[in-house]
Amino acid sequence: MQNEIGALAAAFDDVVIFNYPSPGEPQLVSLPSNVRYGGSLKDGDVSPWRALLHPPIALRAARTMVDELRHHRVGRKLKRVLESIAASAGRAAHPQLRQALRGAESVSVYSFWAMGAGMALPCLPRVRGSVALRLHRFDVYEEVLGWLPLRASLLTRPDVLLPISDHAARYLRETYPWRDRSPIVVSRLGTIDRGQRPAHPEIGIVTVVSCSSVSAVKRVDLIAAAMKYVAASVPVRWVHFGDGPLMVQLSDLVRRISSARLAVELRGQAANEEIMRFYRSEKVDVFVNASSSEGVPVSIMEAMSFGVPVVATDVGGVAEIVGGELGSGETVPADATDEVLGDAILRMVREPARRARQVWEKMSDADVNSRVLVEVLTR
Repeated sequence: MQNEIGALAAAFDDVVIFNYPSPGEPQLVSLPSNVRYGGSLKDGDVSPWRALLHPPIALRAARTMVDELRHHRVGRKLKRVLESIAASAGRAAHPQLRQALRGAESVSVYSFWAMGAGMALPCLPRVRGSVALRLHRFDVYEEVLGWLPLRASLLTRPDVLLPISDHAARYLRETYPWRDRSPIVVSRLGTIDRGQRPAHPEIGIVTVVSCSSVSAVKRVDLIAAAMKYVAASVPVRWVHFGDGPLMVQLSDLVRRISSARLAVELRGQAANEEIMRFYRSEKVDVFVNASSSEGVPVSIMEAMSFGVPVVATDVGGVAEIVGGELGSGETVPADATDEVLGDAILRMVREPARRARQVWEKMSDADVNSRVLVEVLTR
């Protein structure tokens, strides 16, 4: 959301931000003068019983249960649905949030996620303005978590749903073909323009970069296997930014595959500015993403903004910004083997895609996309 704050501040008199942070998630430290941090809905959760003492919230909670029943979203998950409604009521009753909603003649609500703080939406009292809900990956695709809470309420209460890709929009329309589902408008994310990378001389070694958490869904081990395959044809330097629960296993794998032809740098968790400095100062031939599930990865957008061609699995909305016809790179099937991924990387090294920067300018420029978002929010 940080890349959208400037546009929101320019469009609205007062912007109040609430979040539901994960452990270790950094807080915003620099905000425009008319933007303030309202607080964490996690820290300020009100107990459901206290929340239901507020008649507007109690009424919305009852309506939420009716909506879930009417759209056949309860079944054997009654306990989980009730727990989700209780969580929604507790977050909606956050004192600072309720105060912010009462503080002006017209109040618009924009939730960046359909989970976390966004779970307050079903039990929020009606506001004198619009309500918009953005959806990404794990809060769109039910198969990621197996079941998503309060879909009926979250997808019918807002004035507009804002999926980040055409793929997500199609999924919403096909999975939830309800007559009362909110209108859907694709609203793409974007990254800040950090400038273009300078030309670098050929140095006889291919540099491949990846950037993601080291987790099962990101399949960094598949990238490692592909790097070993590529190194049989050309000398490779592979740099990975990111840490995660499978880092120990990845480190063990890297020790086994490293050789005179394959140099690996596991940089671990890195500040965004450090990664941007790397793109500005280093020669990067290919960016690789091998995830089994994605929305539209910010890491891919950032690489493309520097003109780096991309090889990535065709999952979620990735193919909307990466592909041979677009001139930005190449996609491989979601179930690609290390050899299939490696061959795509070799093709990109031998015949680099030349239009990654141009595709980013058209599809993923945060300055452009945030202005489009504001136009939707202020209609």
